[in-house]
Amino acid sequence: MPEGNKVLARNIRQARRNMGITQQQAAELLGITQLHYGRLERGDRRTSLEQIEDIARVFQVSPYTLLDGCFRE
Repeated sequence: MPEGNKVLARNIRQARRNMGITQQQAAELLGITQLHYGRLERGDRRTSLEQIEDIARVFQVSPYTLLDGCFRE
């Protein structure tokens, strides 16, 4: 898994935990399955910018927060 995916997955997981919700609750808020959401948090699934914006909106953070550290050399 590319390093950027790991960082994005970690940032998504942290944002969800900061909200105090489960993966199932996050999946429901995003309109996706828990299986799909779990793959996003593990970095097993590529994420579109549109989906990053949706996740950021649901978790009440900036998309930049989720992307922080993904593009370091």
